[in-house]
Amino acid sequence: MKNKTLLIAGLVIFATAVKSTAQIYVNIDIVDASTAPVNAIPCLDSYGITFSVLNGDGGLSILNDNASYDSPQYLYASPGDNFIAEGSANGSTSSSVLLTFAKPLSSLSFSTVELTGGPGYPYYGNGNSWGAWSVEVFSGANEVGSASRGTEVCYPGNSVPAQTYSFSGANITSMEIDGNNEGWAGTGGILMDDLNITPVPEPTTLALAGLSGLSLFLFRRQRK
Repeated sequence: MKNKTLLIAGLVIFATAVKSTAQIYVNIDIVDASTAPVNAIPCLDSYGITFSVLNGDGGLSILNDNASYDSPQYLYASPGDNFIAEGSANGSTSSSVLLTFAKPLSSLSFSTVELTGGPGYPYYGNGNSWGAWSVEVFSGANEVGSASRGTEVCYPGNSVPAQTYSFSGANITSMEIDGNNEGWAGTGGILMDDLNITPVPEPTTLALAGLSGLSLFLFRRQRK
């Protein structure tokens, strides 16, 4: 009778799956800007968005549509009351800022606020003007999209509706925002609302077989 031992290595199969990620709403309405503008940097930092000035006074502030630019007569944010404003009418003629994302994005979108000319004289003057702006979205050094709007002039009874801009691409890493009041407009650049970002999904490694590591099984078979 002979004893025979058979060694069989357990097989583990590994595969890479993609973990889905949801769109993230950058909620600026949690900031209390009801009495004065608030620096936007801390709020953006909490969402992994870094802010830097490229040119001019280039600040980014969170404002409330009930306490800014003679509002609520002139502009309206939605769905909350806060919005992000770039630059200053009393500062540089032009300014540029860069938003850098800690995690690459597959898409991003934002809206502009609704602009109006107000009720008119003798209440709040004869209208208002809004500075020109442009944005460029980048994946590394490569531009994946852009948008712009010229200086807007609104007279009493007129309005410029809010508009949404959306961008998508592989590994969006930054967005440059440029503003220009052309020396006379009432604001220094973009008035932004409803910023949404979608991080690129992260891969996850899964063990598909029910064995972890390398297992050895011993089988003994008797033979006469």
